[in-house]
Amino acid sequence: MDFDLTEEQKMFWDSIADFCDHEIAPLVDEAEAKEEFPFPLFKKLGSLGFLCCRYPEQYGGAAADKVCECLYMEELNRVCCSETAQKIVVDAMQMFGGYGYMMEYPIQRIWRDSRVLSITEGTSEIQHLIIAGELKL
Repeated sequence: MDFDLTEEQKMFWDSIADFCDHEIAPLVDEAEAKEEFPFPLFKKLGSLGFLCCRYPEQYGGAAADKVCECLYMEELNRVCCSETAQKIVVDAMQMFGGYGYMMEYPIQRIWRDSRVLSITEGTSEIQHLIIAGELKL
């Protein structure tokens, strides 16, 4: 059984990764601060067929397969998931106060796990440097 991506899947992955890096990543911090989705992205996502990527092209989708849909979700999460998770956990830690650091409570484990997300996918600062490099800033 061949688990390599097809050429079409690689092209799809490259295009969604590029879109996430150049269009979504720069807006993540501001969107999180405002707690609202940057709605102009909907039109851009739709014009590229990313809104409903598994739908047929005649209905505005990209006619992508399940693998492409997973690649799409992976890229969206790559640009914003770990930072969001950390913000949520830090808020929870503040609610628990000193108990949040005690081994008897699960929040301390969740906090450690959320830190691992940002480290394994590359620290936020490194992700921003990579994106800035690709944008030639």
